[in-house]
Amino acid sequence: MRLTLLRHAHSSPAGDDKNRILTSKGIEQALTYKKISNGVKYDLVIHSSAVRTRETADIILYGVSTKVPYIEIPTLYLPEDDKDISEVSKSIMLRPYATPNEILSKDKNNSWERYTNKAYTDILSAIKQYNPSSELSHVLIIGHGTILNLIGYKFSSQFEEIKTRYIGYLEGFSLMVDLKL
Repeated sequence: MRLTLLRHAHSSPAGDDKNRILTSKGIEQALTYKKISNGVKYDLVIHSSAVRTRETADIILYGVSTKVPYIEIPTLYLPEDDKDISEVSKSIMLRPYATPNEILSKDKNNSWERYTNKAYTDILSAIKQYNPSSELSHVLIIGHGTILNLIGYKFSSQFEEIKTRYIGYLEGFSLMVDLKL
């Protein structure tokens, strides 16, 4: 199965973080990605609970002849535990462009590890629930910077460079994985 992990397009810095919408630049980025990836077929889209991830998916998949199901996973946005939310949010605020390795080196309470493990497990559960017979060939996962790197690393640990790269708007990577569901 191919997994494409993609950070959302550029969004407005104003307002409640979860409800931030794409800017005109973000809409343009998503349209460009759609044009570049023309012909790529996704069987399933998984996105965080942030509005900007759903908007990114909607633009990329607009006009696709086959309806692609969406699954929203809140743990792609933030951890569930209040203490972990605080720690993860603080680390992002203090080092907004840090690589995953830089963030993990400062993760004294293992908040990122718990967050990553939960999001990874939730993605696997969603794929399994939607696809019990393992017929999916390409899943698009749209989320947020650092967590995407860390989830990608969980799927494919030989891809070490994933932890040394900051993912900008509408950047990402594809992995071929053999999921044992």
